[in-house]
Amino acid sequence: MRPERLKRPPRLPISRRMTFVDRLMPELASSGRRTRVAGHLAAAAMLAALAGEVALTTAGAASGTVAYAVVMAVGLVSMMTVLVLRAATAATDRRVWIALTLAVGTWMAGTVWESTVGHADGAAIGPADALWLAFYPCAYIAVVLHARTTLHRLARSLRLDGVVGVLAVGAVCWLLVVDPILASARLTHAETAVNTAYVTGDLGVMGLVVGVLGLHGWRAGRGWTMLAAGLAVFATGDSIYLLQLGAGTYVEATPLDVLWAAGLLLIALSAWQPPTVKRPATPTLAVLAPPFAFGLAALGVLVYAGLQRAPAVSVVLAAGATLASMGRTALTIADIRRLAEVRRLATTDDLTGLPNRRHLDRFLRERLEVARLRGTSVALLLIDLDGFKELNDTLGHRAGDLVLQQIGPRLRGVLRAGDELARLGGDEFAVVLSDADDAEPVGRRMRQALEAGLTVDGIDVRIGASIGIALFPEHGDDAETLLQRADVAMYQAKAARSGHAFYERDRDRHSRERLALIGELRDAIGTDQLVLQFQPKLDVETGAIRDVEALVRWLHPERGLLGPGAFVPLAEQTGVMGELTQHVLDAALRQVAEWYAGGLDLTVAVNVSAATLLDEGWASDVASALVRHGVPASRLRIEITEDALMGDAERALRVVEGLVATGIGVSVDDFGTGYSSLGLLKHLPVDELKIDRTFIRDLLSDEADAAIVQSVVDLGGRLGLRTVAEGVEDAETLDRIAEYGVTVAQGFHIARPLPADELERWLAARAVAV
Repeated sequence: MRPERLKRPPRLPISRRMTFVDRLMPELASSGRRTRVAGHLAAAAMLAALAGEVALTTAGAASGTVAYAVVMAVGLVSMMTVLVLRAATAATDRRVWIALTLAVGTWMAGTVWESTVGHADGAAIGPADALWLAFYPCAYIAVVLHARTTLHRLARSLRLDGVVGVLAVGAVCWLLVVDPILASARLTHAETAVNTAYVTGDLGVMGLVVGVLGLHGWRAGRGWTMLAAGLAVFATGDSIYLLQLGAGTYVEATPLDVLWAAGLLLIALSAWQPPTVKRPATPTLAVLAPPFAFGLAALGVLVYAGLQRAPAVSVVLAAGATLASMGRTALTIADIRRLAEVRRLATTDDLTGLPNRRHLDRFLRERLEVARLRGTSVALLLIDLDGFKELNDTLGHRAGDLVLQQIGPRLRGVLRAGDELARLGGDEFAVVLSDADDAEPVGRRMRQALEAGLTVDGIDVRIGASIGIALFPEHGDDAETLLQRADVAMYQAKAARSGHAFYERDRDRHSRERLALIGELRDAIGTDQLVLQFQPKLDVETGAIRDVEALVRWLHPERGLLGPGAFVPLAEQTGVMGELTQHVLDAALRQVAEWYAGGLDLTVAVNVSAATLLDEGWASDVASALVRHGVPASRLRIEITEDALMGDAERALRVVEGLVATGIGVSVDDFGTGYSSLGLLKHLPVDELKIDRTFIRDLLSDEADAAIVQSVVDLGGRLGLRTVAEGVEDAETLDRIAEYGVTVAQGFHIARPLPADELERWLAARAVAV
């Protein structure tokens, strides 16, 4: 059996440097290899032939020479090759290039006939003229087909631009070219008819191209520009030729012949330009300049006709161009008025007539720019109506709309002339003040204006408002930031029911700093940036330290040591609380194992979030961690909050039962501040209640707090639960909770949270002191 041959990898295409021909004919670069080679050769020959023709005619050595005949032949063949290649290989618009190839081909055939056979003796016209005249209908068809592929849904003003261009070009050319030919006495009627047909053909095709350019907004792309330039050069050559012929001064093989060659070369090159990008014309001076120039040209013809004799056809064409230009001007004025109305509607709220969010954004940016230059301040007030949804639900949306329509006049009544009021949408409004010092008094006056009551269908309606205030430059230096922070402040005012609130960075859960902290927290978990500190718990009866609580800290490389309040809420919001809890658990058990090996027997408590407690597989994960670190289950305590039990009580109960079954102790943390019921507490297999620090703090001065603490201690005693008092800050509080029968005390009076090594030294020093 023959071994299988390894297949050769396909050859990678060799990168080609962009050549002059590639830049001149961009579409050639995407064609096949043979087409590219043929196109490069034909383009090079075409350019060389044009250069040779320029050199020979300029030197006066062209007439009747073999060199000139060779140059002409190479030029004609190469131009046809370029066009035939395009017509044969074009993926789209093939009919356009076929028609254009036929147009150039018939003209070249006429030239060859004239050069080889010539006119019959005494004949004014011959087959060459018929071939030359066939150029125009073919070119006309090519332009029309090309225009159909690049024009779409044209504006009326652009249509008129095209009409103005066609009529103006016709008027000027008839006056300057056709009329002199017709007036010439050197030509017979047949010659005059043929020559007039040439000029008319040129005018027709050129007028059509000018019209198409106008329809494109005078920015039709490189292909149309080259085609227009080629036809213009070609028509110029025809016009000069006919004028010289009429005057009897035409001589063959002069620089005039170069114009036809150059025009045909531009036409051939236009076929290889990238397709026109379809985009609407932008109303700028560059768009209006060409129709304005054509209008002036037509007006000039009319002025000339008033001073001198002018052909009637030229006058009629010029008058038509002038009328079309006037129509274009009328449309422009109407468009400007319509645009102004559209802009007004785009920046106005339909329901209230107030400026809308778009207008506010622009106004705020302008006001901030002025404030930066002058060094002044700006205040942004974001107003949200309180109870508006209930009003809508009760009285209907029509009543809500009537209320919103009355809000504007009420709020404007307390603002100054330079202040701006806008409706952002729904029941949200915004006010921009030029002086930040006015923010609070203006906010107070606006609330009072709204609280005065509104009338809806004879019903008195009371509407309150929550106002968020953000100041420049104190709270932000751009419009987007101020809007976001005013919105945050508004929700803070609504939550606190304070009526109005200034932005506070510490309470912003969506600040950029917090967002950056979220990304850094994900990277910090599992590294030495997250460290544990341990706070001792005092056995009130014996004075012994047998328990510690593990508290996580973030040793941030830039912000220093951060407490759990700075990042634990972020972990809960972003779904990384499970990873954080597991990291803390592993670190705590690792430390307990080290202590246990060194003869220090301590039980560690770890706080657990609600999301972790609802993971029914977490109890087995904790058991695995105990085995992995070699720590007895009795040396671990899990602290859960009351709120964590309320999300899914049945599932949380199963997780707690799994922990207890392993031998782990479970505490209810912050007891008394949540919403758990005593019935749920009765079924929980916990062995400890931690009384929240808010009840311990004012225990000595507040009889209510003292009564609550005493009640919790009594409840714990009756249920057989230990009680822990958090936040013990002085000896008097410690003595009082001892009188109540609290089992364990925890707080700064006993010890602050300490790193593991400092805790060891603290315990050693305490043992010596005892």
